[in-house]
Amino acid sequence: MRKPSLPGPGLRWLAISAACLCGLAVSAIANAAAPKPPVPSRTASVTAAVTILKPVTIATAQSLNSGSIATTSTTVAGTIVIPASYPTLTTPVPTYSGTKAAAISGKTTKPANARIDITGVANTSVTVKVTGWTQVSGGAPAPTVSATTFYSPSYGTKTSNIVLLDTRGKASLYVGATLTIPASAASHIFTFGPVFSVNYN
Repeated sequence: MRKPSLPGPGLRWLAISAACLCGLAVSAIANAAAPKPPVPSRTASVTAAVTILKPVTIATAQSLNSGSIATTSTTVAGTIVIPASYPTLTTPVPTYSGTKAAAISGKTTKPANARIDITGVANTSVTVKVTGWTQVSGGAPAPTVSATTFYSPSYGTKTSNIVLLDTRGKASLYVGATLTIPASAASHIFTFGPVFSVNYN
């Protein structure tokens, strides 16, 4: 009786390769079926700080003043432009159109800007907005006020309405405007107070 012959080297190699492939397939199926571990969560802490600013105190320290003035015509209105920096600075000076400085009871007074004093948190800045004007004195008919201008000594751009408060939390803003004076034969002195709002920047 003949003994069964063993497979040749080629067949043995094929058998081993097939077994390996079967093992890889089983491993891949097992890995696919296994649930994936959850992604670890990450947390971070954030520190927040809130600064509460005390309210701003703001007051009119000086009203806008036309000085003693009269129109050069009894039938035509005139104007006077009062710079925001005058008389804090001597220039530029007020300019007159159809008006003139006129004495009252032998005395002529000069125009003057308005001044707003602000108190708040030291070393901060605020913005002042002038929303209108209220006549303080001068009688009727009242001038109209327009073309509001600003002079802020504490701020780099001095023609700005932004104010930088000093180490005491104080500063001033100067305000100028154009007054249109109704035609009149008499001299008057008109004063106006600014109506304003203020906000921290």
